Amino acid sequence: KIAFVENHEHVFGLFAYIVLVGTCIHVNEKCFELITSSNLFDLSSQATWKGNSPFSMLCEGDYNTSRNYMVRALWRLGYPKLVNYYANYFPDMAFSIFVAKPSNLYGVGSVIGEPVHLDDQKLCRLLRDNGDGEEANKTLTEQLIKASNKEVTQFQSDSGRRITHVQIPKSVFNWGCSFLKELFLCHNGIFELPDELFDFTSLTHLDLSFNCLFGLSHKLGNLTNLECLNINTNLITELPDTIEKLKKITEFECDNNPLTKPPSAVWSRGIAAVQNFFKDMRESGTEVNVDLKVLVLGLSEAGKTSLINCLIDPHRTALTRIGDRTVGIEKRTWAMTRSENERPVNLLIYDFAGQEEYYITHHLFLGNRALYILAFDLSKYNNRLLDSQILLWWESIQNRVCDVRSKDSKTPKVLIVGTHADMVKDAQQLADNIHKTLKKIFQLHKKDVKDRLKEYEDKLNKLDPRRKNAKDKNDTNVIQKKYETLPIEKKMEILALENEIKKINQQEQCKIDLPNKIHAVSSKDLQNIYKFEEQIASSLTEVGPSGKYFPHLDEHLPRSWFQVRKFVREQSTKKGYECMKLPQYFKLLSDEIGINESVGRRATQFCHDLGDALFFDKVGLVFLRPSFLIDVFKLVIRHDHKESTYWTEQMLDQGISEDRFNKGKSLLLQKGELEEWLLDVLWSRLDDDIGPESSIKNNLIQLL
Repeated sequence: KIAFVENHEHVFGLFAYIVLVGTCIHVNEKCFELITSSNLFDLSSQATWKGNSPFSMLCEGDYNTSRNYMVRALWRLGYPKLVNYYANYFPDMAFSIFVAKPSNLYGVGSVIGEPVHLDDQKLCRLLRDNGDGEEANKTLTEQLIKASNKEVTQFQSDSGRRITHVQIPKSVFNWGCSFLKELFLCHNGIFELPDELFDFTSLTHLDLSFNCLFGLSHKLGNLTNLECLNINTNLITELPDTIEKLKKITEFECDNNPLTKPPSAVWSRGIAAVQNFFKDMRESGTEVNVDLKVLVLGLSEAGKTSLINCLIDPHRTALTRIGDRTVGIEKRTWAMTRSENERPVNLLIYDFAGQEEYYITHHLFLGNRALYILAFDLSKYNNRLLDSQILLWWESIQNRVCDVRSKDSKTPKVLIVGTHADMVKDAQQLADNIHKTLKKIFQLHKKDVKDRLKEYEDKLNKLDPRRKNAKDKNDTNVIQKKYETLPIEKKMEILALENEIKKINQQEQCKIDLPNKIHAVSSKDLQNIYKFEEQIASSLTEVGPSGKYFPHLDEHLPRSWFQVRKFVREQSTKKGYECMKLPQYFKLLSDEIGINESVGRRATQFCHDLGDALFFDKVGLVFLRPSFLIDVFKLVIRHDHKESTYWTEQMLDQGISEDRFNKGKSLLLQKGELEEWLLDVLWSRLDDDIGPESSIKNNLIQLL
């Protein structure tokens, strides 16, 4: 017996309805065909839906090659076209927004803010051509005509997330080219712009934020009077190189786009950096970047160095002798082969010492454009050591790299590997159990976040009348008036809740994903080494919660940047070039390879991102040999000052008596206060590179 439920004007078999919704959200073609052929309900009788319609759920699902077929199948079966219908639980937005999934589409179970597959781009156009947003699009056209008749200089569209297409009638063309200065088309579902818009050369302000734009035309360069361009929260993957022509632009926003060209390291620094990037490419040509920084972290004697040896050359003895433990940081290069159609990728591996005294320096090397490998010793593992062996390092990366306030807030890829598998019975089973434990910890965190969001959402639903479902335009106006009459205290409470929800959603977008597998490996008998190598290779093309993990890999970048990188690598081995003041460094670039300071600054930042140099612009220093900075730090920040730091008679030549020395040392050990003369003593061990008369000493003090 089939239970039936009434849904407005027609009756559905409850079982059939639930299955249909499930097949749509999971884009399951076979189940979809089975249930739609059952004739348990009449698809052609759809009324205005309360809650997500099957069509809305079909659009919400992740990309699947079957989605386009299922959309057309619904229409063949009599499902109404999309005029006057909308997506979402409260039907209030265009269906194409659900297909495209910009990063401000909260409350859906799918990945948001990612590049839109070409099939889904075609589907968005198909939906538009079959009525998606048609009423709102017509209204926009009418509003443009009215604005042109009045010859207004500013135009703002409705922002109800229903407009999918901008049609510019010929009658408004002269107004757009001659009178219109400011155009605001934000908070809608527009995914492409008409070419005519780029002939509106009088525009000074163009706001396209919070839409679904897949890209921008090269004709953007026509708008040479633009002073403000806002494309924040769209789905743009590449900026056109003609943006370099917009010389008057001073305000530029492009956050929350899956941009890869230019890389995030460039666009996050503003419009000048973007324009200089394209200028550098135009003037010097391009090269493809095949280098990637890899940071290997873990406790001392976790087997990090042996693991690296084994990955680079598994046929040689990989185990590290007791006396060869890593001191500070060591850099290795692994040319890892890929498929036949791809060039080998150069993995620049940084092996960090695991002793506690080096932790203070780690954050200077961490970055969001690197692959992280957390290594731990399976033979020493027990549940009480989960924090110190894994979670300590995980949280360090999470807190140091994933800054939700940063425009360049990318989530890094982190792999976890258990070493010394040859010393553990059922090592892989142990690694799998550890993975299950971590998964439970992560799931508990997600549940806590979900509960908090529900709590805030429930409060908002009670406080904010705008969250109620409007039946029509008049009802919307009534609801808006109710909100406007609320006391200021209520409005402040609503705003605080909205901001808290936004903050939590942003933080969750920056949460590092747990890898699918923890391999138990052995550098002694090569157990699972090749499987771990495959895991590394597959991670290079993965997409994370906040975009492509390594957007700069295999990308075309300015050739001048590679010239500077080559120069930095050559100079890093020379005495006296370990650390330099920026004026001296930029002069060297100019004299030796003809690179001016402007290009040199951008190229050196590129070297910093790849780990070839440490570039501290605000402090005025560049380290061509990054490990030199660790040498500087470890002479000051170390656990054994009491035993290793002592007075010698040679210090009398500097006016330092034994009594003065002991007082200064006591002050350092007991209160953490370091007098400058004692700092000179400690740094004198670096062969006078940064002694009392060194020109970089004050800069280093500032860095400390």
